[in-house]
Amino acid sequence: MIISHQHQFIFVRVPKTASTSVAIELSKMCGLEDVITPIFFKQDPEGEKAGFKGPQNHRRRLWQWQTDDWFRFLILHKNPKNFKHATAARIQKYIGKTIWDSYYKFCVVRNPFDRAISLYYWHLTKHANDRQDLNRFILGLSANKLCTWHRYTINNKIAMDMVCHYENLQIDLDAAAAKIGIPPLILSNAKGAFRKDRRPYSQLINPEAREHIEHQCSTEIEAFNYQWVSH
Repeated sequence: MIISHQHQFIFVRVPKTASTSVAIELSKMCGLEDVITPIFFKQDPEGEKAGFKGPQNHRRRLWQWQTDDWFRFLILHKNPKNFKHATAARIQKYIGKTIWDSYYKFCVVRNPFDRAISLYYWHLTKHANDRQDLNRFILGLSANKLCTWHRYTINNKIAMDMVCHYENLQIDLDAAAAKIGIPPLILSNAKGAFRKDRRPYSQLINPEAREHIEHQCSTEIEAFNYQWVSH
């Protein structure tokens, strides 16, 4: 997540949509009062080389904790989740509706079939000994993991001023940058080397896994008219 008070925009990060690369470039334009959530370079060394400005102003005061933060802390004995991939609803509560409504808000979405494969290879970077195949992995994913609809919607309605598409990323980002009044973003390829098998998703995802994705991501597929394309 990036909240730029200097340029009055909010970038909502959606996992596995090139959000790290976008955040790296946006961070370079942030002022001292802007919010930048962390990027973890242990599994993303290219990000540091690309010039990420570094996290700032992302730690919340106790009075900014929300119900689920207290639940994690008091019941689960875990620290509150960071805002790296905070949902639109969570960010709105954090900054208040006045700022939320006045700032330009955007995110990136991706074809759910292709994104599921990216999730699989990212999973393998953290669980190298997990030998389950792609389709078995997909079948084990919940809607909350497969579908990103909840990340950029509030009350089941898209809350972004612009939804950029991964498949048309540079053109869409150029349009967003023009709206914000910042220079075009020249993206690095952070986390882009983890996927080993570059075959099209239709050659990798079997019918059962395809049906699972279509069921769990039905709202997203319908909203953006994603189609299964046989390659």
